[in-house]
Amino acid sequence: MHRRGDLCALTMMALPRARTCCHWNVALTPDEVLELTNLDVAPGTLETYAVETVAELFETSPTAPPYEVQEGRVLVRLDELAVPWVYGIGMSAWEQEIGSD
Repeated sequence: MHRRGDLCALTMMALPRARTCCHWNVALTPDEVLELTNLDVAPGTLETYAVETVAELFETSPTAPPYEVQEGRVLVRLDELAVPWVYGIGMSAWEQEIGSD
């Protein structure tokens, strides 16, 4: 779990009141394909979107990367995932990091 006290250890931002963030269950891996099941979704997410499976959750997103569904798992190629320019950098330093005025 990428948690360091009250911070997300990946973004170094404060955790929300629910004490979880979208990185709560991220596994570091050399694999090219990420396999997701219901257990890989932050607690409460399926209920929030009124779906029962991670596949249904992906279907609700107009910005989901290309994916496959196999035996109840969602398979996503890691190189299809968007990584923000400021990944792992606290919000207060974003403008400096991306060169904004």
